[in-house]
Amino acid sequence: MTRQYNQVFTCVNCGCTSTTETSLGRWIRNNPKLDSQQQHVCIYDIDYVVHKYKTHHGRSFQLMMLVEVKTRNSDMSEAQRDTLYMLSQITQNRKRNKSTVSAAARKNANDFHRLSSGVTEVWSPMLNAEVNVKSFGMFKLQFSNLGPDDSDEIKWNEKVIDADTLTSLLNFDVDPVCFRPISELFRVHHKQKQLPLLQQNGVFNYEGYAR
Repeated sequence: MTRQYNQVFTCVNCGCTSTTETSLGRWIRNNPKLDSQQQHVCIYDIDYVVHKYKTHHGRSFQLMMLVEVKTRNSDMSEAQRDTLYMLSQITQNRKRNKSTVSAAARKNANDFHRLSSGVTEVWSPMLNAEVNVKSFGMFKLQFSNLGPDDSDEIKWNEKVIDADTLTSLLNFDVDPVCFRPISELFRVHHKQKQLPLLQQNGVFNYEGYAR
């Protein structure tokens, strides 16, 4: 089944409105051999990948999240919500205390975070080295119109925010989940450990990282 594509933008020069759909997206949407009901496959694009490649600990510890954008107060379909919630769980490695989070909260599809643990060590081709990445998963960004400049209301995972807060979120100045200063991620939580980083053989170990 071919669904209508309704993601649009306004040209800053002529003021005309057009869809943001790419040629590939249009081809996929109109290809009967990729019909979601017949082939049981859903294909979505991801609007934004936000990557903080340098933090308080340099390039050895980085931050990342995915952002799905909805304009004109539109929302996800049930199928898209299900897919992206699963993706958020896969891409989120936030450590939280399971006893403090109810089962209902963990199952809330509007709350794109999950229980998991620690940072993930990955290889950076640019640095030719292993780095530690804290991935926060996926978040939904909604505008009442088309963007921050022309919207009366902006929502981040259903929480109403302003444009300055959005800037702080995208810059990782604040935690995208709890809106606390991101610097708290680097705080030492155990008195017996004097430093959040232990360096052994040139590799950073983030065992002191306790979030």
